[in-house]
Amino acid sequence: MNEASPKAEAAKRFAAEFEAAHRRREALATRPHRFRQRDYVVSLEAMLPLPIAPVPVRIRLSYVPDRMVLDRDCFEAYLARLAAEPWNGLEEAMTALLGDIANEVVPFWAHLSATTRLKIDGADDSHTITMEERQPNWDNPDLLARFDRA
Repeated sequence: MNEASPKAEAAKRFAAEFEAAHRRREALATRPHRFRQRDYVVSLEAMLPLPIAPVPVRIRLSYVPDRMVLDRDCFEAYLARLAAEPWNGLEEAMTALLGDIANEVVPFWAHLSATTRLKIDGADDSHTITMEERQPNWDNPDLLARFDRA
């Protein structure tokens, strides 16, 4: 019996992950950013479709555009593609989402939060994942100080 070498298995996994990222990213439509002389924050919110998590997940993506702006109408379609993939937890899926935005939109700065909320015996139970990424040498502390990261 011939078993695949660890290198061959790693190459196969990489190829599958690359193809999955390509399929997801096809849903991200962008357009040129016309007002590049100003920094401002764009925020999008949507519910992440099931079955990625056993409870509804609210996704909030905020970013400062550089050369491209994400078309808001594509965000829910992108999330549907993301949710359709097998993930080892919500954190892994959110890491992929932030990576996809970084690669396709290439914002100066991006902030991502994913929040679930449940009522258990009358008490709120929540799970929040927060991630940020920024381009090297970009900073606008006055803008980011006013930004609500909740």
